[in-house]
Amino acid sequence: MSWKRIMAVLLLAAFGVAGALHAQSDRGAITGTVKDTSSAVVPGVEVRVTNPATSQTWTATTDSLGIYRVENLPVATYTVSFAKSGFKKLDRTGITLLIGQVAELDGSLQVGGTSETVEVSGAPPVLQTEDATVSTNLDSQAVSELPLNVQGSRNLSNLIFAYVPGAEGSDYSSHIDGGMAMTKEVLIDGTSAVSQLGGYISESQPPMESVEEFETDTAGIGADAGRSGGGVFRYEMKSGTNKVHGSLFGFLHSTDLDAISASNHLSAITDPANAPAYLKISDSLSDWGGSFGGSIVKNKLFYFASFERYMQACGASEPTREPYLPTR
Repeated sequence: MSWKRIMAVLLLAAFGVAGALHAQSDRGAITGTVKDTSSAVVPGVEVRVTNPATSQTWTATTDSLGIYRVENLPVATYTVSFAKSGFKKLDRTGITLLIGQVAELDGSLQVGGTSETVEVSGAPPVLQTEDATVSTNLDSQAVSELPLNVQGSRNLSNLIFAYVPGAEGSDYSSHIDGGMAMTKEVLIDGTSAVSQLGGYISESQPPMESVEEFETDTAGIGADAGRSGGGVFRYEMKSGTNKVHGSLFGFLHSTDLDAISASNHLSAITDPANAPAYLKISDSLSDWGGSFGGSIVKNKLFYFASFERYMQACGASEPTREPYLPTR
């Protein structure tokens, strides 16, 4: 194969990868209609969507019907600006977009100079009205603050099985809204993460500190999760921002901090030869880790890393016994 053909194949592959990245199933969109104060549609309005944490921007222009649509948006909190000559600029802040959400956000422009700005902050939650998916979402704050069982390490999916209506079982054998076991799909940043057993990700579950948002789809599932025979678990990972940020956490349980039980004290007294076995039993566990993120090139290139380690030591010394000697 000539070098020209090799280059052509590589270019086609690169464009294919770029197209696949552009169509990630975890990305959302913002759409809506822009009107003036008389409820007449306003075409030609420049709509700018900005992520304040990274300064990334996406733009669109309203069509002849005053409709706009901005796609390929990752999970984040955005500022949406509407601007056109002859109207005051409108800024909508605090718009939180969920995993794969198509949010409807309309704008109403007032007549005035472009140097004037109308800012609407503390906007109400944007409703999901563009598709029929029934979902339950947990953001990073809820993931960090909800009381998760540390025994066996923190496990977000175990919390979901206890929290989300219709989700029952465990990672290994789950039933979503009565579906068959081992048929759910698990997506991490829009990419399937299941092993050969459907719906089972085992040790592939990401560290808790790296999860930005978790979503459970139990009905009306989209085509992007076509392998699912039940529900869909979607993990969205955190990202670096222009500001350095991170977290640390630690949980510890040790018998060195516990009192010896009364029954063990009594056993030590009545069986002094084996007292150490009753007064020193090892049962300790710890779960600790953290995360760290920031920017490599401001506004363009970011990094984020997280780590979590679970350790447990569990054992008990059995009282010594005389060897059994059979008699004749």
